Parts: sequence; C-alpha cells; structure tokens
Amino acid sequence: MYTAHFGFTEKPFNVTPDPRFFYANRVYQEAYAALLYGVLERKGFIVLTGEVGTGKTTLLRRLMDNLDPSVRVIFFYNTTLDFDELVQFICAELELPVAGLGRVERLQALNHFLIQEARKGSTVVLILDEAQHLSAEVLESLRLLSNLETATEKLLQILLVGQPELDATLADPALRQVTQRVAVRYRLAGLSDAEVGTFIAHRLRVAGRPRQDVFTADAVRRVALYARGIPRLVNVLCDGALLIAYGTGARTVTGPMVDEVAADLGLAPRAPARPAAGRPLAAARHGRGALAAGLALGLVAGLGAAAVVLTAEPSALAPVSRWLERLPAEARRWRDALPLIPSAPATGPGSDHSPAPAVAATPERAASESGATRAGGQSGAPAEAASATVELPAMPPRSVPGTRVAAAPGPPAGAVVGTPPTPRPAPVSRPALPERQPPARAPGPGPNAPTVERVLIRPGATVSELAFERYGGYNALALDLIKEFNPDIDDLDRVMAGGVLTLPMLTLNTLLREQPDGSYRLILASLPSLGAATRLAQTVRGHGFEVVITARQVSRNSFLHRVEIDGLPSWEAAVQAWQTASRYRWFNGESPS
Repeated sequence: MYTAHFGFTEKPFNVTPDPRFFYANRVYQEAYAALLYGVLERKGFIVLTGEVGTGKTTLLRRLMDNLDPSVRVIFFYNTTLDFDELVQFICAELELPVAGLGRVERLQALNHFLIQEARKGSTVVLILDEAQHLSAEVLESLRLLSNLETATEKLLQILLVGQPELDATLADPALRQVTQRVAVRYRLAGLSDAEVGTFIAHRLRVAGRPRQDVFTADAVRRVALYARGIPRLVNVLCDGALLIAYGTGARTVTGPMVDEVAADLGLAPRAPARPAAGRPLAAARHGRGALAAGLALGLVAGLGAAAVVLTAEPSALAPVSRWLERLPAEARRWRDALPLIPSAPATGPGSDHSPAPAVAATPERAASESGATRAGGQSGAPAEAASATVELPAMPPRSVPGTRVAAAPGPPAGAVVGTPPTPRPAPVSRPALPERQPPARAPGPGPNAPTVERVLIRPGATVSELAFERYGGYNALALDLIKEFNPDIDDLDRVMAGGVLTLPMLTLNTLLREQPDGSYRLILASLPSLGAATRLAQTVRGHGFEVVITARQVSRNSFLHRVEIDGLPSWEAAVQAWQTASRYRWFNGESPS
C-alpha cells in the first residue's frame, strides 16, 4: 500500500522470516556460526533458544539457504507429535519405505540410511522448531535417536530451537542425559537500543531505500523503547507507523506516530540497558581454537568447542602483521630503500577480480610504474587489468563435510617439494599472440593442477594459526598464496568462523605459472621487507636468471614482496630452474646467498 509512496521496491517490515532481510550484527553472526559449526562438525545435539520474535526462524532459514547441497535438512515444526509419529515423519521426508513397519524396523532402516549417507560424505540434520513444546518423553527418545553414530561421529544432527522454556525443560534433572549430549548451545539475545536504528536502516536498504531518511531520530528512539530489543516488535511498530505516515501524506515517520501504534498494540515504553552481545551459556575453554578470541558460545560437559565469529576487527590473537614479525630476522632487518612496486593482478585459481590497489606513495616510497619491476632497474610491461579464472579441482567425497579435505594426496603443505613431475609432452604450435597480452594464469585442472586443501575456519582461530599449523612454521610465502587462492577474502585478518579456507601446497604445480607467450615464471619467495626481496633477487640474477618483484597486500596493514624467476622459455627450463632453486635453497628466502 505505502511502498510507492516511500519509494520502496517491497514492504520492508514484513514479519515473515525472509532470510534476505537477515540482520547480521555480532549476536546473529555468532548464533549463525554456532549453528553452522555444530552441523558441519557433526556435534549431534545443538540448542538455540531466544525470546519470542528475536529472529530464530529467520536464522534457521538463512542457515538452510546457505548449507552445502551435501547437507540434507529435515525441518519439523509440529512438536506436539509423539516420538513414533516423529520417526514416521523423518522416514517420510527421507523417502524410506517403512510403511507397515514397527518402531524397531523403522529405526533400523533410518540407521542404515544414515550410515550410507555418511559414507557418501553427506550430513543429515533434523531441525525441530518450537522445541519448547516437546514433551520430556520425546526429548528422552531423541537422545536415543542421537545414539545413531559411528566410532568417530554422530550420524544425525539434531537442532532444537525454541523459547527460553526449552532451557527450563532441559534443566530438569530427569533429562540430564539429554543435556549432557548438547555440544553447542546458544541463547539468542535481542537487539540493543543502539542497534535498533541500524536494524531499521538495513531493512529499508534491502527494500530499495538506501538512505535512512524515512524515520526521524526521535521515531527510532521510541521504537527502541517500545520494542525492548525484539526484532518482530520493531517490524510491527515500523510497519504501522509507515501506514500512519502514508495515510496523512507525510514523507517521514515521527515519534508521535510510533506512540500511536504502540498504544494500539498495548505496548508500554521501556528502556532496559541491553548490551550488544549475545549470551553464551556454560562457557568453557576446550581445545586450542575455542574461546581464543574471547567470545565463547555454549559448551556442556566439555563435549565440543563452541562456535564464535571472528569479529570485524583484526584478531587480537595473531594478526598477520604480528605473525610476520616472527619470521627470521634475515627476512625483516632490511629497511625499505627502494620504491614500493604496485601489486600485479592475482592470477591464481579463482582470481576473477581486479588487482589489489597500489599502496599510496610516501616521501620514502616514490610512486613507481604499474606492474612488476625487474631486479636491476629494468621496468617490465604493465600488467593487464583482466585476470584469468582457473577452476579448482572438485572436492572428493569425504566423511565429515566442512572439515579438512585434501583435493589430492600430496606432501606436507609447508615443504617445497624438490622432485618435479614428469615433463609435459611437446606443445602443439601456438597461434600468434596479440601485442597486448592477458596476464599469466596459474595451472588449471588436470594432471598439473595445484594440490589444495580446504579447511573449515574453526571457532576462535585465525588464518595465521591455521597457516602455522598446516605449513609447520612462520611461512610468508604460504600467507601470500593463501590470499591468492582465496580471492573472496579481502583481508586475512578479517575472516568468519564457519567459512572454508583453501590452502595450496607448496609444490611445483602451485609455484610455476605459465605465461601467455608460452614462457614460465617460478615463484621463489614472499618476504615482508623489500630490501630482503631485492637482495634475494640479486643473488638469483647472479646465476643468470631474470627476476621480478611484485608487492602484494595480504591484510590491511601487511604487504609482502613476491620474488619470481621470469622468462623461462620452456617447461624443461622451468624444471631446471626449480632444481637450481631447490639446490641453493631460494624457496621461502631460506638462503639469500
């Protein structure tokens, strides 16, 4: 009715759980990460509670929309059924032929199905909304259902979502065996008064109104007073106030309009001091990664790590800049005395975006030409803005979706392997290349594709931690390649728990890059100091190789300088350069002499 009047593309304050309107403040991000972690890590029992209207169902919709196709979801909301009816519903959703079978036979059929799904690398999740209505008998029977497991993991993930009465039910000593099996538990808090304004602005933006000029500051303040942090009440109040404004021909919503809607709803203003954070339950330290960032979610009986979101600020645990400071002194004692070279376009797998911006020049760092600078003062041709997209090998079936997966067997990622693969067959004749050539591209799928590993970013972890564990030490080249192989991550200090990180192994297929003219370029090292990178380049150049140095930004405050051998005319010459680099320990800047 009022959409055209205010210039909306749709109604911004519907109370239906539309995941497009998901408001991702820290509380909801933490809750989402908790659910995602519990599902992908196959923790068994997961519990999410919150007051009426706090957005639990919207959160569930977002989770279901974003889960991988290998995760099969059974959504159940009629929690007044008994356990046998629940099992019958589950079997029907999974299309199991159990008609006419008794309880035992149905459970056996379900168990057999879950085992088969686990072998295929799939996960089955049962989501029970409005779980506060479940009887104690059904909850106890669900515990028995959760006993369907292998020696290492739960076969069925059970997500209980409900109002705070669910917490009270689970606190019953008669259900202590159920409670002890809850591995991830989170209580969803409402919005803080300060967040109500950003919540309103977010929904207006999704509805096609990017500027927050519809509600006056007084109107927003009064919505916060009446809504008491409940998103559903915010929606109802705003929708009603917009209707009043439309009826009077006004273009903005004022405080008295909000008062009128609140009076019709029988709401009294309250202004409780409400923090912006959620309310973790039973916080406990478990494992190296959990709680390291200082944000804990629910753990019960030490059964598993809770999920947290790495916050929008750089992690206090181990930001990239601090991590790089721990590199050997040789890599950082040289002060930058040469101009900083702007970053060339990333040409690794998945690079489908424009190159990283060059660093602003300072008096000490004169602006240089775009592209890579040749060691010895020669200037290379400018890099093209376009970049090639290379598809990574498909992930194979696995037992635990969302955790570590090797795309192909290979050596430890931290070691640069010195044994080259079998040389390629002679290439067919190449067509003439245009004068302006696209940038080089990393090896694509096939026998020469880079070997990668995909790792779930666990709660409380940082990219620096994961790199240290996987590569066996402080390896700047690994950080550079991680940034390249994860083009969707703008800053390695700003990642989200529950995301997937692609880790390339330091093998020939990763470090050798074919150029458009048929020549090759071999990556040797990435060093924090331009002076150290220049020294290594001069050493390599002394052995008759042509060398380029490229500045690459890995986080907001951290740059690395990639050193590469350039102009290798053939595959055989590239393999020979690889062997020479291995012999003289040029990789990772181990030996600059």
